[in-house]
Amino acid sequence: PRSTLFPYTTLFRSMFPRGGLEPSSDPSAEFASCCDAWAEAMATQAQSAAEHAERALVLAARYLGDEERGAAYYALAQAYWVSSEFGPCEEAIHRALRVVRDPEPRAVLLDLQGSCEAENGRHRAGFRSYRAAAVAAIDGSAPGVLAHVYENIGLHLLQRGHRRFAVAWFDRAETAIERMNLEIGEKIARLFKVQFWRMIAKREFAGAYDVVQRCDELSEEKLFVRASLMHFLGSALVQEGLLNDARIALAAGVRYYREAGAIRAVAPLLLELAWCNRALGQWTQAVECFTEYRDLFEDGGTNAAIATALLHLIDCHTAAGDQRNVERRRRELALALALTNPTDRDGAHKEFAATRERWTRIIARQDSVPSSGSSIT
Repeated sequence: PRSTLFPYTTLFRSMFPRGGLEPSSDPSAEFASCCDAWAEAMATQAQSAAEHAERALVLAARYLGDEERGAAYYALAQAYWVSSEFGPCEEAIHRALRVVRDPEPRAVLLDLQGSCEAENGRHRAGFRSYRAAAVAAIDGSAPGVLAHVYENIGLHLLQRGHRRFAVAWFDRAETAIERMNLEIGEKIARLFKVQFWRMIAKREFAGAYDVVQRCDELSEEKLFVRASLMHFLGSALVQEGLLNDARIALAAGVRYYREAGAIRAVAPLLLELAWCNRALGQWTQAVECFTEYRDLFEDGGTNAAIATALLHLIDCHTAAGDQRNVERRRRELALALALTNPTDRDGAHKEFAATRERWTRIIARQDSVPSSGSSIT
């Protein structure tokens, strides 16, 4: 996950025109009502936010103009991002960029586009989008957006392993925030996130964990912010081979995402937590996490996603020597694959193989990781 998009919620909401009539009597008023519901859902039940944005988009397309349509695409893109639906998010961004002309909202869209591209492994394209977002933010005299773009550039470099350069960009973000004319509470809330990223880049994991624990004091959107930061911390600890600490952080992230209503965002954490438990020989907990991961796709998920989850379960049962459950899961897998087209079937196997290969490398080097006072436990 990249830096949370909640600093943009106010900007998105301010672009929606307000109608003075009841929603039932005027499309613009109903549009405004949808946008209010979207803004509330983004802070509480992120999964339903896309529904409100889609309703706003229908109203804008049928009855209103390009300004409202662009604003609805903004909201839809952010809702998709929070739900980890990066393909639909990029599509919404591209459509919004066709009608939005103001530099500040364009900077927001380009920043989000860079995050989607980076999440999908298109790192060069992501960095180009971030640079374009920074230019648009400067043109639009939007220091808040500029600071956010600097954070995401730092995160991009950090995930690519360029820690020293990442720290430099986090320092730029901190400088930009310091120069902003904000209330002291809001400024502290923005600064504490940058502090967290910098601690990760410097491998100061205990300090990063403490920062997340203080999220109650420093962020109004504490549930989602806390979840996304804990997710990032858990992933960083996995990459360092500190799996006992990673298990603590990932389990906390799963709990916080659920409390925030971001159900779809739980899936990648559950998968990481399951593999973490498996690597540590915690077979019961691993099977529980893999099963819960599979269950997330039972309602509304694709058969390919269910097949991928079952492949993980079968592999875990096999490694644990649980032959009875291996046979049971294989029957479920055969049914899921029978309902999946050949392309998606191959994709499911490739996705499973890539995750398994990555974790095999992590497990192989775990024994060579020296104990360190930088862990969170």
